Amino acid sequence: MFLQGNFKLLLFLYFLSDFVHSYDKNDGVKVKFSMKEKGKTNVDYVNFIPNYIFNFFRINIVKEYLGVPYARPPIDYFRFKRPHPHYNNITDDRVFKANTPATPCLQRHINTGVRRFDYYSFKNGTSEDCLQMNMWVPENKTGAVIVFFHGGDLVRGSASLDIYNGSFLAAYSKAIIVNVNYRLEVYGFAYLGRKTRIPGNMGLLDQQRALLWVNEHIKDFGGDPNKVTIFGHEAGAVAAAAHLHLKDKKLFKRVILLSGAFPSRRFTVSHFHVINRTKELGELMICKNQTNTLVEACLSQREVTTIHRFTNYIRHKEDYPLRHIFGISSSDRWFFTKNIAKLYIRDGVDILTGRNEDEGTQYFLDFIRKNFQHLENYKKNFDNALKEMEKINAKLFAKIAKEHKLKKEVEKNLVETYVKLTNKTYLIGPLLYHDMHSECDWHRFINKALSKPKNKIYSYIFKHIPKNEVLPHWLPNVVTGSDTEYIFGLPFREFRTKNYKFDNFTLEAALSVKMMNMVGRFADTGIPGEGWELSKKGLIKSAVLSSNYAYYGVLKHEVYKSHGRCRFFS
Repeated sequence: MFLQGNFKLLLFLYFLSDFVHSYDKNDGVKVKFSMKEKGKTNVDYVNFIPNYIFNFFRINIVKEYLGVPYARPPIDYFRFKRPHPHYNNITDDRVFKANTPATPCLQRHINTGVRRFDYYSFKNGTSEDCLQMNMWVPENKTGAVIVFFHGGDLVRGSASLDIYNGSFLAAYSKAIIVNVNYRLEVYGFAYLGRKTRIPGNMGLLDQQRALLWVNEHIKDFGGDPNKVTIFGHEAGAVAAAAHLHLKDKKLFKRVILLSGAFPSRRFTVSHFHVINRTKELGELMICKNQTNTLVEACLSQREVTTIHRFTNYIRHKEDYPLRHIFGISSSDRWFFTKNIAKLYIRDGVDILTGRNEDEGTQYFLDFIRKNFQHLENYKKNFDNALKEMEKINAKLFAKIAKEHKLKKEVEKNLVETYVKLTNKTYLIGPLLYHDMHSECDWHRFINKALSKPKNKIYSYIFKHIPKNEVLPHWLPNVVTGSDTEYIFGLPFREFRTKNYKFDNFTLEAALSVKMMNMVGRFADTGIPGEGWELSKKGLIKSAVLSSNYAYYGVLKHEVYKSHGRCRFFS
C-alpha cells in the first residue's frame, strides 16, 4: 500500500537528511542595493550568508536566511509612520550574516490553555525594531516566490513562529518562502487622519514595503519577481486579501488565503472609530489640546508600557467590542487612499482559499477570555465554563445584537436559529463566530472575486483531524490552523517528539507532502493540482482535503449551499 511502502522510504530518507550550520562566504548570495542620493544612484553589493543549509536527502537543499531587514526600524520618530527603505545592512566588510530570527513585533500574550491556539504568542523578546523577514531558498526551484503574512488576530504572531518554519515547505514546493513581520495592534493600525503623519494601516504598508523589497532583490536569490504569490493565514489572510484591492499589479500574481478574507467583520474597522481611539489614546497620555503634529510627536515619545496600559483601558472601557479597536481602517492616507466601499477587487488574479471545518472556536475562546476573565484558561476551567455557558452565550447574543444594531424580533430570531443548530450549549458560540467572522466573510469575498471574469478561484475545506495533539472532548476537532500545520511540514519537524506515533506519522506525512506540493504547484502554475475544479459565479466548489485524500489521492468537491444565517451580520 502507498503509505506502507513509499512513506517508509520517505521516513528513511528523512533520517539521512543533513542539517549544516554554515558561515562560509562561498555559500552566500550577492545582493545588489541601489540608493538615490543628491541626484546620484549609489550601487553596492552585500554578501548574504545563510544561517543553515538543510540537505533533505534526494528531495532538495534549502538555505535559510534569518532576520533580513526590509525597512528602517520604526522607532522614535519613525514610530507610527509608514515604513521607509532600509540600507543599513551594508557593513564595512559587505557581509550580512542572516543568522538571527526576525524579532517579533510588540504584541499581547494570550493564554487559552489550548496549544493549537497558544503557539501564536510570544512572551518575551518582542521589539519595535521588527521589520524583518525570514527566507528559505531551495536549490531546486521553479522560480516561484511565496511571501507569507502570519496570523495572530492582528495582536500577536511572528514570522519566526515554529509553526511557520518554511524549510520543509521550500524543499517540497520548490518555491522561495519569505515570512514577513509587520506591525501589530496600535503600532500597526493607529490612525490620526489623512493629513497627519500617523497615516493608518501601517501594518499593511509594512507588508507592501516587504513586497517591494522582494520585487527588487529576489532575483539575486534565484526567484522570479513576476511569479510572486502572497499567502496569508487568519488575520494575515485578511491582510493579503486587502492587497487585492490595490491597482498596483507588479508586486504579486497569485494569492493564497487560509481562514481569512477581506473585508472582515472582525478586522475591518471604520476609520472614524480608529481616529477617535487614537485621539483618545493621546489624551490619556497627556497629549491633548495640541495640534496633530504635536500629538504625533508626543505619542512617538511615550513608553511602550504606557501605550499598552492605556490601549487596554480603551478596550475595557468599550466592553471589548467584537471588532478590533485598532484594526484595518476602512480608509487611510497611503494604502487604500479612499474608502474600501468604493474600491474594486483586481481582475486577472489566481486565488486559492482554504477553510477548516471550525473557524469559530478560537474567537469564542478569546471572547470568554475578555469577558469572563476568571475562565481565561478555558481548557483548565472548562467544567466551570460549562456551568456558566448560558450566561456566556446570552452575553454574546446581546453583544452581537447591539453592535449589529438588530431589532428585538431579529435578535430573537438569531437566538432561536443558533439554539436549534445544536443541543450542546458550548458549541453555540463557536458556531456563531464561525459564521460571523469566517464563513460569511469568505462567501462575500468569493462572490466579489467571481464578479471579475479573469479571476481564477480554487477553494478547499479541510476535514482531517491532526494527530499531534489530543484536543479536549468539547472542542471541535478541525479548528483554525489545522491545515496550516501540514502546509508548513509540521509532522516532519515534530516526528521525533512525543506528539506522534509511527502509525500516525505515515498518514500525517502523506497529507503534509500533498499539501506542500499543492501550494508549490499553485505558486508556480496557478493550478493546485490535477482534478481541482474552479468555482464559477453561482457555483462555488471546494475540494475536500481529508484522510481519504492523503491515503488514496481521491479529490472530491462540495458545492457550497448558502444557509441564510449571514443576514444577521450584514
